[in-house]
Amino acid sequence: MSAFRRYILLALLTGFSGPGFPTAARAAGTASDAPDFNFTHYNSGNSELPYDLVNKIVQDSQGFIWFGTASGLSRFDGIRFRNYTKEEMGLKSAYVIALCTDSEGNLWIGTDRGVSVYDVDRDRFEPFLRESDIGTVIRNKANVIRRGPDGVMWISVNNQGLFAYDPRTQTLRNHFFENGRQTLPVNIRALHVDGDNGLWIGLFYHSFLYIGHDSADHPRRDDAREITAFRNDNVAAVSSAPDDSETIYVASARRGLCLLNRSSGRIRTLIPVPSRGFTPEDLYVDREGIVWMSTSEGVYRYDPRTDSARKLACDSHNRFSLSDSHAFAVFIDASDGIWIGTNVGGVNYCGAFQQQFEKYHAADGRSLEDCLVRGFADDGAGRIWIATENEGLLLYDTERRTLNRVVHDQLPNTQFSICCEPGALWLGTDKGLYRLDTRTRAVREYETLGYATAMLDQRVFAIHRTAKGELFVGTTVGLLHYDRRKEAFDPIEGFEGVFVTGMDEDERQRLWVSTYANGLICYDLQRGEITANHIGTEDDPGPLNMLFSVFAGPGGGHVWTTSFNGGFGCLDTATGRFESYDTRSCDLLPTNIFFQVLEDHAGSVWVSSDKGLFAFNPQTKAIRRFTIFDGLLNNDFKNCGLRSADGDLYFGSRSGFIRFNPEKFDRESGDPRLVVTEFRIGNELVVPSDDGRSPLVRNVDRTRSILLSPRQNSFGFGFAVLNSTLPQLNTVECRLVGYDTQWRRTVADNTIFYYNVPAGTYSLEVRSLASGTAQPISHEPLSIVVEQRFYKSTAAIGLYLLLFAGVLIAAFKVYYKRAIAREKRKHETYKKQKEAELFQQKLTFFSNIVHEIKTPLTVIHTPLQQIQASGHLSPADRDNLQAICNGTHYLDQLVRELLDFVRVEKRGYKLDCKPMNIVERTGFLCSTFQETAKARNLRLSFTAERDNIRIDADESAMNKILNNLLHNALKYAESYIEVNVRSHDGTATVSITNDGEPISPEQRSEIFKPFVQYDKSPGSRSFGIGLSLARSLAEMHAGTLELADDTLRTTFVLTLPAAAPLPETAAGQEPPAPQDRSLPLLLLVEDNRELTAYLKHKLDADYRVIAVHAAEKAVGVLQEQEVDIVVTDIALPGTNGIELCRTISSDFDLSHIPVIVTSAISDTATKIACMEAGASTYIEKPFGLDYLEACIRAILDKRARLKKSYQNTQEPLDPKQFGLHSADEEFLRRIDELIMQHLNEPAFSSKQIEEALFLSRSTLIRKVRALLDTTPNDYLRSKRLSIAAQLLAQNKCRISEVCFSVGFNSPSYFAKCFKEQFGVSPAEYQKQCPGPSGNSR
Repeated sequence: MSAFRRYILLALLTGFSGPGFPTAARAAGTASDAPDFNFTHYNSGNSELPYDLVNKIVQDSQGFIWFGTASGLSRFDGIRFRNYTKEEMGLKSAYVIALCTDSEGNLWIGTDRGVSVYDVDRDRFEPFLRESDIGTVIRNKANVIRRGPDGVMWISVNNQGLFAYDPRTQTLRNHFFENGRQTLPVNIRALHVDGDNGLWIGLFYHSFLYIGHDSADHPRRDDAREITAFRNDNVAAVSSAPDDSETIYVASARRGLCLLNRSSGRIRTLIPVPSRGFTPEDLYVDREGIVWMSTSEGVYRYDPRTDSARKLACDSHNRFSLSDSHAFAVFIDASDGIWIGTNVGGVNYCGAFQQQFEKYHAADGRSLEDCLVRGFADDGAGRIWIATENEGLLLYDTERRTLNRVVHDQLPNTQFSICCEPGALWLGTDKGLYRLDTRTRAVREYETLGYATAMLDQRVFAIHRTAKGELFVGTTVGLLHYDRRKEAFDPIEGFEGVFVTGMDEDERQRLWVSTYANGLICYDLQRGEITANHIGTEDDPGPLNMLFSVFAGPGGGHVWTTSFNGGFGCLDTATGRFESYDTRSCDLLPTNIFFQVLEDHAGSVWVSSDKGLFAFNPQTKAIRRFTIFDGLLNNDFKNCGLRSADGDLYFGSRSGFIRFNPEKFDRESGDPRLVVTEFRIGNELVVPSDDGRSPLVRNVDRTRSILLSPRQNSFGFGFAVLNSTLPQLNTVECRLVGYDTQWRRTVADNTIFYYNVPAGTYSLEVRSLASGTAQPISHEPLSIVVEQRFYKSTAAIGLYLLLFAGVLIAAFKVYYKRAIAREKRKHETYKKQKEAELFQQKLTFFSNIVHEIKTPLTVIHTPLQQIQASGHLSPADRDNLQAICNGTHYLDQLVRELLDFVRVEKRGYKLDCKPMNIVERTGFLCSTFQETAKARNLRLSFTAERDNIRIDADESAMNKILNNLLHNALKYAESYIEVNVRSHDGTATVSITNDGEPISPEQRSEIFKPFVQYDKSPGSRSFGIGLSLARSLAEMHAGTLELADDTLRTTFVLTLPAAAPLPETAAGQEPPAPQDRSLPLLLLVEDNRELTAYLKHKLDADYRVIAVHAAEKAVGVLQEQEVDIVVTDIALPGTNGIELCRTISSDFDLSHIPVIVTSAISDTATKIACMEAGASTYIEKPFGLDYLEACIRAILDKRARLKKSYQNTQEPLDPKQFGLHSADEEFLRRIDELIMQHLNEPAFSSKQIEEALFLSRSTLIRKVRALLDTTPNDYLRSKRLSIAAQLLAQNKCRISEVCFSVGFNSPSYFAKCFKEQFGVSPAEYQKQCPGPSGNSR
């Protein structure tokens, strides 16, 4: 190392400062040429910025601005933010601290938990997890990332030292880290790589180190040289001048901003520490060498050319100052835009274009917040007078650009309009019209304005001075003209009651008047009359109703208007055609409320609204919107504007006004570049991937061809013009060649979308009509291929041709086969027709024969039964007669089936379909066959999928079908019969299976034909019509009856349409109704539990049912309960049903109870035995429930008639007519005899009856109640009164005589009882009955 270099190094290490060197720059703000900075604020509240704490800002090689925030990474393209989460970055934290671009344009992101790299070509993030030369991986907080001149990326990491990544060799080295520990005493706070690859390292509140380029490849702690002047200081940032490698800028907490000269070794303080809590955050040196230092107290700007410094901070009185004084980052983009990231204020931006709008929001140093500017007036002397609604009158000097308040005691503070003429100023206020002499400041008030009395509404909203100096005033009730000779205002005819909002004069001396409710009115100044009135309709008011303002364009050919809720529009005065622009006709307009319209010298129209300022090109129809982000004062404008002679435009708003000249906008000084920012399919943002699931494999901006599937034919793109100084004036247009016929303008956010694009190959062309450039900015075309759907592809068409040829051949074959089949069908039809005729002849024959057989069969059967009933037959004769009876029974059954079969086949069988539970019906029939199955040693089982499967069917027909199938199963089964009911897809299926000998295949097809028997054995008694009848009945129910394909067993399957199930209760079953004690009590004795449950369920509605399964239990119930009727089966465990019947009939206490016997035994002897045992009736199984219910009702009705007759009749009755048991008949007869014998004895009562009949009192009471439904004493009294009625009817005895003769002691009591029973007194009764004597006493 040379001696000079050693001297310089020594100077650096000792902190030498040469004599006479200035110690600080001039104070902030002292430079006369210091520019003004008006910042636009982006934060999480007014934009899509993810968080308000912004640590770092950088611009990538494409021109995007990247923000590192405390809650993720954000990319800004001038219009839109696109945010990235920690998941997208592949990291465990979204707290971004450091950002830096590498030599390939990729972005390095440092967070508090690692580093990620954004590959700009592949448009994706990859976490940087590469192992270093010593096996370490970056996992801690990355404080600083810097790129050296040789492209090496330097990364300082807390507790892991310093990393250096060389993209050329793709190697990562870890410095200052040995044996698992960091060799530096504290973490690195600042890092800078100078032009010679030297490292400048600031350790947190410890020291400031320099490592020369000769040691930078493998820096060690021993190679570092300390700059002693910064010992124990917190060096926060280090940077160097862009073209001066000798100058190093250092920002520290104790010395402020310093300049360190490498050649001389001198250190100069440029900006000293202003306060004790001062903390520098970062340094940035722009292309012009200006140094920007972000600190906790603001941003300091040091200009080395003028050696001056200026501080930018948050000013509560200046809304365009920094949003927060604590700044973390400063960045100057390629278009010289200033970006400042703050602690709690988001991002602040100051660009060249934003400075085009001069903003005036304070007067005399005081804010104009909510001043509501309402009018401008140019006096031609470089002054503009401004009327406001809350701050009175203001005066603006156009040369000095100063704004002051004009205070005058006689002027109202609320002003709506203003007009200037030489030497005077006219002001429209809320209290009328005022004239201010601008020289003497004298004020004159005009209150009546030409009306006889003062107006109720004195507000003046419009004042206009014509080219010839005439003055017109618009009020809420009309338009007035000022007569200068009379100094009075005259109302103009035709404007009575018209609310005038604005006026403007064209070059043809026509005054155009905008009104609130009367449209646009044209007033001819020369003729002094209204020549036109343009007003909207009810259906389409457009911008011709509720007008705010009017502007007459040059030449008088076009007049522009704005309205409150109808957008803005243009009237062609030559044709009278009006063209409107609103949210319906223009997608770029976000509102329909527009206030003021002005036209600049270039012909563009500027319109203010409540959503910003709009520039409209009448030729191209292009619209650009400007908001606070583009440099406006605010977005909410008011109904005022002014175009000055030099082309400056003034627009008033709520908090002041803006001034700008559109001619100065078209000065593009940047290097604008058009990029494609995004690609969407439907609503989904497409992200590049290598797995083939995405049509993109790299950044869409660098993609030249996209292949889309047929379902991806709705897609869109986003665009941005980067590096432009006038991004707001750039219009992006697209043309999808092959689909679009002309260029299409993108919407406000520079996006475009195509819907349902047909299959084909297209080319997307994009251009930007950037202001200030001679040629549009273009982008390389993008090829887009939308694949054809397969059914429209070439392969599909070829397949269609092959299929068509195949169809032709197949059609010919089909036609040929059908011709042959047609001939066969004709033959079959003829054959079937003949068979049908023959079948009908058979039916007619059978019908005749059956009817002829039926009558003699009855004649034979009845005498046979009588002979069998006689007891004078020998055993041989009885057997012979039984054989004859069996034959007649068989013949009778055959006749019945033949009659049913004939009725069905001749369609004479009418169905009476009703809702039915097929599970219940089948289960009941199975239970009735249970005894027969047991008798034959067969197991009969019944299962159901669920308890309730409903169908609509005729009960009688369904019984015939099921009985026939069960009979067949019983006949042919060997050991078991299985019955199953289930439902499936709207059908109910009953399958009946038996293990008998299977039906042979040759018989299966014939089994359902009439008169076909598959059992040819000699003992078979099949008629051959049962299955045919069953199938016909099933088909009449729209069902089927089939023989299942089972070669081992015989299974018949009945399928019927299922009906909708009845609604169930929450528990799934209908809750039982409470028992009515007035219902008859029925005792059911049945050992088959399924049949018992079925009968009990069915009879519960009309009877109180008690069910038992044995005769012994039945006797116990009879002794404890007053049973009305008994239904019993014969086959019971233990005592059978016949014995039970005999027990009941032989027991005097129970003999009055009727008994119904049910049994599957059909022989006559059993029936006779039951009847002899005391049964009331005998029902043979299987039986119908309706028949059982009819029998029960008939028996109970007879007993009810008996009770009623005994109670009400006056004549003696014969008990035999009520079918009573002989013991009960004798009991009633004996009671009547006893009563008649002792009729005249008053002392005769039930006690004497008990003694005479040898009965206990309880037995007598129970017996009489069961038979007659009354007590013995009541029956005795009723009998006495009935005899008395008979005697009175004869009119032979006096009433008193009758009274004593029937056993009453008291005539009054007799009369009372008589009237209770017969409804009339004895005397009245005797009068009603004619006799030989009508007298009575």
